[in-house]
Amino acid sequence: MYATYYPHGRDKPMTYACRPTSHVARLGAPLDEYVSSLVLGYLSNTETRQRLTVLLDGNTVDVDGLHTRRAALQAHTSTIPRRHVRRRRHRRQPTA
Repeated sequence: MYATYYPHGRDKPMTYACRPTSHVARLGAPLDEYVSSLVLGYLSNTETRQRLTVLLDGNTVDVDGLHTRRAALQAHTSTIPRRHVRRRRHRRQPTA
């Protein structure tokens, strides 16, 4: 299945349809909500979080430490002037 705006046009609701004939199509929003609720329910499970934080070598990931590090980096980034974060394109001035 693939996401499409059927019948054609962006003003139509997004649907998931099978290829190539679109003989089966489902509205995208309710399906997205359903899948999101399943995934969030699975990820909110304590056992799942523990499984996801174990590395291949058996060591665990320090999730709280990563959150602290991210907050520190975001605080540092906010002190950097915007001109250093994203380069602006300047138009060349016409020469006479």
